[in-house]
Order: sequence, then C-alpha cells, then structure tokens
Amino acid sequence: MMKKLFPFALIALLTTVFASSLSEVKTRGQMILGTDPQFAPFESRDERGNIVGFDVDVAGAIAKKIGVKLVTQPTILEAIPTALNSGRVDIAISGIAANTNWKGTLFSQPYFDNSQVYAVRSGNPSKFALSNVRGRVVGVRANTIGFLAADEQLKPRGAKLKVYSSVAEGLKQLRSGKVDAMILDAPSLEYLMQKQPRIFDRLSATLTSERYVIAVKRGSDLLPTINKAITDLRSSPEYTRLLEKWIIEK
Repeated sequence: MMKKLFPFALIALLTTVFASSLSEVKTRGQMILGTDPQFAPFESRDERGNIVGFDVDVAGAIAKKIGVKLVTQPTILEAIPTALNSGRVDIAISGIAANTNWKGTLFSQPYFDNSQVYAVRSGNPSKFALSNVRGRVVGVRANTIGFLAADEQLKPRGAKLKVYSSVAEGLKQLRSGKVDAMILDAPSLEYLMQKQPRIFDRLSATLTSERYVIAVKRGSDLLPTINKAITDLRSSPEYTRLLEKWIIEK
C-alpha cells in the first residue's frame, strides 16, 4: 500500500516545494500575471476587452526588466492564492495590500501607497457623516483591506456593512440609495468621478491607508528580481509617467 501511495505523495511534495522560478520564466519567454480586472484605474478591461491599468503597466515594466513578455491571466481576487500555489500564474498584482495574509505566498516591497476612502452619491443626499455612523449602511467589496478596516472601525460604532462580491454591484446599490456610502481605493473613486461626473462624491475623511505589493508563491526566486525592478522603477521617470497616465488627476 505504501509503495502505491508514494508516487502520488512525491508529486504533491514536488508541487508544494517548487514554484515559478526566474529561469523558468526566462526560458518560457513569458511572465504570467494574475489580476482581477475590476479595480480601475489599477486593472480593468478597455473597450476591446484588454486588461489595462496602472498595475498592469507596473507588471509590464518588471517583465521588460527581466526580458520577457507579460501575459495577463484574469483571476478573481479570492482565487489568486490558489492560482499562485498551483503555478497557473507566476505573479499577482491586483491592489494587494502589504498586510494581506495569504497562505503559501510572499510579497514584494511596496510599489504604490494607497488609501481607502468613502464614496457617496453626488451631493451626499443621505447626509452620511463619520460623526454618526450608527444605523448607516456602508458597502464594501468582500475580501479587501477596505472590508477589514470597515469591520474593525465602523461596525463597532453601529454601522451596518453590506458586503458585495464586486465593486460594480456595490456602486449600483449606492446609486440607487440602498447604501449610504461605499468604501473604495482613492484612485478608483477619482477615476470613477472623472468618467461619471456628478454621480459620486468623495468625503474628505480617509478610512485607512495601505501599501500595494506584488505576490509570488513561497519558494519562488522571482522575488529579489521583482524587488530590484520595483526600486529601479520607482526612482525612474517611467514611474512618474505611469502615475500621470493612470493616477494623477488631469
């Protein structure tokens, strides 16, 4: 019985121990990126269905440093750890906060400093205010830093959290008045306000701040190369260009 089970156990062990390596990525000529394309301007689909955004361009700059082509693999946020651990993707970059706790993954140094803010309907007709959140309904995207922060800071003060599986679903509920406010990344809300003027407003307060990182499978030797690429990118004019392209208000 033990002899029959051994090959399968060995395969499982090898799958666990070995991760996407730098040499494998170079040999393949491609670095496969896992990202959830519903967080504009970080990652979303353009009119042709291509995945674009600040995060995608950062990953592209890193792939260029390595000397390979970037291939994007759409992956819902909740499935990213599994995609990394199975080897389906080499790296993940999807608005992942540095204090994220994912089993079997390691994180790079930060590539972007972000904050979570409050989106309300234009003119704030529900008069949502942080001075009194008791009984107010606040929308949050599941499994995000915004959700964790709202659960820790707003729920104890009596706010009712409405958790959504997608940002689009939450914004639809905000527009209809079914929630009083929605927690979003600051750049995402600014992007939304530019694309859909006079529909949403931003409160001046910030819920929390975080730093975005890139995830790899534990054991991958890609991390030192990624960290070096991030350091080089953040000190270069290219990083400023990407900020101006995607993040800075025009």
